[in-house]
Amino acid sequence: MMFSGNKWRYLKVLGPIVAGLPMIFACPTRPMEMPRAEITSITGKIYPQSPEKDVDILFVIDNSSSMDQEQKNLRQNFPKLIEALRSYSLGPEVGVEGAICTKTNTSGCAIPNVHIGVISSDLGAGPYGYGACAKSQGDEGRLTNSPKTDGCIAPNDAYITYADGVTNVADGSASGVDSVKQALSCIAKLGTEGCGFEHHLEAAYWALDGGANRNPGFIREDALLAIVVIADEDDCSARRQDLFDQDPRRMEELGPLNFRCFKQSVNCDGAEVSHANEGPLNNCVAKTDEEGYLHPIKRYSEFFKGLKDDGRVLFTAIIGPNSPVFVEQGTEGAALEPSCSSDEFGLADPGIRIKSLVDDFGDEGAYSNICAGDFGPPMKTLGEKIVGRIGGQCIAAPPL
Repeated sequence: MMFSGNKWRYLKVLGPIVAGLPMIFACPTRPMEMPRAEITSITGKIYPQSPEKDVDILFVIDNSSSMDQEQKNLRQNFPKLIEALRSYSLGPEVGVEGAICTKTNTSGCAIPNVHIGVISSDLGAGPYGYGACAKSQGDEGRLTNSPKTDGCIAPNDAYITYADGVTNVADGSASGVDSVKQALSCIAKLGTEGCGFEHHLEAAYWALDGGANRNPGFIREDALLAIVVIADEDDCSARRQDLFDQDPRRMEELGPLNFRCFKQSVNCDGAEVSHANEGPLNNCVAKTDEEGYLHPIKRYSEFFKGLKDDGRVLFTAIIGPNSPVFVEQGTEGAALEPSCSSDEFGLADPGIRIKSLVDDFGDEGAYSNICAGDFGPPMKTLGEKIVGRIGGQCIAAPPL
């Protein structure tokens, strides 16, 4: 029997299917067996896999004439910050025999892979500088690795590095973490000869501005960033350098030199501050005027946060509290009284501008009173916050 073309094509398609039907509907002659259970060994050993352990920390330290007591205290407490960076999730410190690293005892645990840098708040006073402010742009926001204490060992580079037990501090210590601690205390003593018109926030801006490339290699693209400001006076980051003009004819507009950073940077009770004021001032907040003598806080909030993804920039300030604010009239005119004092740890003015930036950072911001004396708690809190942000292992065995 002959098939037409279309019928022949149908037969070629259906033929193999019909022929295979007996096999499809056939029942197996052997019962199905359950798979044999195998005993596997599960260990509690942790294998670090997370690449998220890089942290860049920038310290902005006030080096004006009033900071001697605070700098001594700070150097004594820096080791507490480094100890707080030790994390069980990072495993034992590499190269340290017998290092103890448990959830309850992290004394022998590793720290994140850190870059730690120190800058001063000195950016000078432009063409109006004199004395300690004579250098036009001060220290220019550049990292320093110059030891100011006899016998201490500074890092080989402009900043301290630590990565998986290896550091750039050649002090002979078997522990890279201990090397980092002593090196940070070594380079953080900046002295007290810096300009008294402190540009804390602008100095940090200059230091981290990639376009200016003042500190090449310090900031890493995938690293968490922590900025720490330590100061006993508020920020005076000038947008207009004539803020520091000493011409007596500018006195009426700008106020006395020692008062004008405050006068030009804040409003109290919703109004401008007059240098004729005397007594307490209330509800003082940072000015938001983008055309004023100082850069608005918005400039720094947007810049710092823009350096990383959301939640990847931490901002910590150890400064004077916002209140009380009290103005007295002396032989040189209006002057701002300290908002806190300590016989052992010195005085501090209200840190209104800096505190407003802390508040703008929300959960990523932290404030501590510099007059409290013990910098240990804020250093420990910062370390714990960093460890909490970088995360730990996602699995408990090596990936295939």
